[in-house]
Amino acid sequence: MKLIKNVSLASGSSFKTVNVLFDENIEQVSNNPIEAENITEEYDFKGCIIIPGAVDMHTHILSGNDNDAKALSRFSKLAIAGGYTTLADLSYINETPIFRINNIKHFESLINKNSFCDMALWGNCDFAEYPYHLDYMNEVWGAGVVGFIIMHPSPNPSVENMSYDDIMDLFDTIYDTDISFAYQGFEETNDIIANDSKLSFVQQRLASIRKILRRLQDNPLHYIGIFDRESIEILNTAFRRSDLTYAFPVQELMVLMQQFKATGYVKDDSIGEYVKLLFDSMKNGKFYTLSTEAGNQVSLKTSVYNHAYSGYADNLLQWTVPWVFSELWKTHRVSIQSCIRMLSENPAKRMGLFPQKGSIGKGANADIVIIDPSTSVLSDLLDADGNQMELSCSVKATFVRGSLVNPLKSKHTPHGRFVTRTSTTRRKSSSTCWS
Repeated sequence: MKLIKNVSLASGSSFKTVNVLFDENIEQVSNNPIEAENITEEYDFKGCIIIPGAVDMHTHILSGNDNDAKALSRFSKLAIAGGYTTLADLSYINETPIFRINNIKHFESLINKNSFCDMALWGNCDFAEYPYHLDYMNEVWGAGVVGFIIMHPSPNPSVENMSYDDIMDLFDTIYDTDISFAYQGFEETNDIIANDSKLSFVQQRLASIRKILRRLQDNPLHYIGIFDRESIEILNTAFRRSDLTYAFPVQELMVLMQQFKATGYVKDDSIGEYVKLLFDSMKNGKFYTLSTEAGNQVSLKTSVYNHAYSGYADNLLQWTVPWVFSELWKTHRVSIQSCIRMLSENPAKRMGLFPQKGSIGKGANADIVIIDPSTSVLSDLLDADGNQMELSCSVKATFVRGSLVNPLKSKHTPHGRFVTRTSTTRRKSSSTCWS
C-alpha cells in the first residue's frame, strides 16, 4: 500500500486536506490520518492539489504501420509528464481501421508493450460491408471500444465515405442502443473564402453540423474540434434536447485566450463576448471537455481537409493540464471543479470509463495527478510574441494505477494498458465522487 498525505482536494468552492491510501486502486480517502500496517511508500504533498488523472478523448497516435510502437512510447511519455493518465486514440488516417475484433487485438498488444499511460480505442464503421457493417459494429462495441468515429467526407482511403442518408439510416437502425459516436467533417460546398482556408472550413462545418443535428435520434454523439462561436451557440442550444457533447481543441483555446489577454473584456467586443460565452458554458457544464488532438500530423489533399483532420502538435500533451490550472483557474477564476470536469471526469464518463477513470474515490484506479499551484514552469508553448510561456502551475507527480511514473527523467518500462468501456457512454449529470 501507498499513502499520500496532506494534499488538497477540491470540495465545493474551497479545499479540504485529505490523505489517500491506495495500491493499484484507491482504498481510502480521509480527512483524518490513515494508519495501515502494510504501507511501503509515503508522499507528503502539503500545499499541492490532487486531481484525477487527465483523460483525452481524441489523439492521433496510431497509424497502423511500423511506426506505431515508437509513436506510442513518445506520445505517452509526454502525456504522463503532463498529467494525462488515459488517452483514447481516434485516428482519421489509419492504415488498419478498427473494423474487427482482430484489429483491436493488434493494437491492444502494441499498447500493452509500448505505452506509458492507459489507452482506449475508437472504432470505425466498415460501411463497405453493407448490410453486414452493423453486425461488425456490434461485435467491436462488445469488445469495448469507446465509440465509433463518423467522418464526412472520409479522408481515409481505407474507410468508405458515408452520405448523410447513410448516416441517418445508421442512427435510425441503432437508435435504441447505447452505441456512441463521434463526428468530424464538413459539407463540401462552394463556400470558399479567399485566402482564409480556416474560415472556409468553419463555414462548411457549420453546414455539416446542422445536417447531422437534423438526423440525430437518441444516439450519444460527440462533436470533435469545435472552436467557433456559432457552432458553440448551436450545440449549446441542442444540448438541452439531445445526448450530445463537444470537445474544444486546447490549441484554439490558447490562441483565443492570448487574444483576450491583449484586449480584456469589452462589451460588444467579439472576442470578449465569445470568451464570456465560453466561461458561462464551462460553468453550466455545456463546455464538456478539452482535447489536445495531438499526434501524427499529416498533410491531406486540401487545406480544408487539413483543418478537419490533421490534428495539433504533440507538446500539448505535456502542457495542457498546467496551462488549464495556470490560465483558466488561477488567472481567469474558472472554478477548479469545472477544470477537473473538463480535463478528467467528463471525458471518462463520455467514453464509459467512469468511475474507474476520472475519479478520486474508493475503488477507482489510482490514476492520480498532483498539481503544484505555487511552482511555475517554463513550457515550450509560445505566446503571441513567439516567446516561451511561463505557467504558474506545474505537474508535480503522476501516478498510473498506483505507480509513480516519470519517464522523461529516468528509465521506466512502459506501464500502460489497453482499457475498455465499463459503463454507459450516455451523458451523465450525476454528482462527482472527488469532491
